[in-house]
Amino acid sequence: GGDGCLASPGGGDRRPNVDLNIEHRAASALVQSAMLKVANEWKRTPYLWGGNSKAGVDCSHFVYQVLNAARQRGALGGPPPQVVNYMSTYAIEASGHWFRISVPQRADLVLWDGHVGIVVNPAPGTFVGAQSSTGVAAAN
Repeated sequence: GGDGCLASPGGGDRRPNVDLNIEHRAASALVQSAMLKVANEWKRTPYLWGGNSKAGVDCSHFVYQVLNAARQRGALGGPPPQVVNYMSTYAIEASGHWFRISVPQRADLVLWDGHVGIVVNPAPGTFVGAQSSTGVAAAN
């Protein structure tokens, strides 16, 4: 009913929606933290168009590697969704699985002019990504 509770699949305990929201926020914070930690480990990797390793990486492969490593560390819980091919910026843009926002949040993916990066600090607009001029580095 409209009592603000959800039943568990087995018909067991019912918890208020607020509990589920708190769990979601905690899980989101864990994901954000894992993504940014992994992204930081890639800093100073040289840029290489089509590259997919710490020997050289491009922007979309960098994002793919960060998401994969965060999943492997258990932050995202389970296998990666096969909705978007994150190894291609064009595929990310063409997928339609993104939306415009005015204020990005920490660890959001940002797309612009055929590039993709990961927001580090939304206030000054800092992101980390693989740029041809700097390799993997923070930028504004």
